[in-house]
Amino acid sequence: MISDPKDIAILMRNEGKYPIRPNTEILDVFYKRTKTPPNLMNVQGPEWWELRASVQKIFVRPKQVSQYNPVINEVTKDFVQKVALDKIMGKYPGEESLLAYFGEISGAIFFNTRLGFLSKAQSEETKTNAKRSIDNKGNHVDRELKSSDNKHQCEV
Repeated sequence: MISDPKDIAILMRNEGKYPIRPNTEILDVFYKRTKTPPNLMNVQGPEWWELRASVQKIFVRPKQVSQYNPVINEVTKDFVQKVALDKIMGKYPGEESLLAYFGEISGAIFFNTRLGFLSKAQSEETKTNAKRSIDNKGNHVDRELKSSDNKHQCEV
């Protein structure tokens, strides 16, 4: 995960109109075998842009976004409680904690379900899947930054 605003600016400037977000192999196989069209998170190029543009129209309206305030508040409250408990136990939140928080919010909004990333009784499978997801996203961002460093030197 990148946090330096300069690195974020470099990444965003070099993505272009159609950024590439690598799919997992299992999803590619699933879409081919079931002949199911990929969703917004799994398409690329102009098809991605068309889907994104239609979804973006909905999510930029304050009235539409405000309907998610209760679930965002619930997840945020759980996150703050988890951080407070971790602090008492001598653990301090790091990148994984923030990614778990954003993953939990994403699951609540997009899938209408809590994924369990912040629960006290989180299963080992959930922890492993969360860690794998975090590592995969981090590796993708690292590759993008290295690629942009090699191709372009942008001033911020």
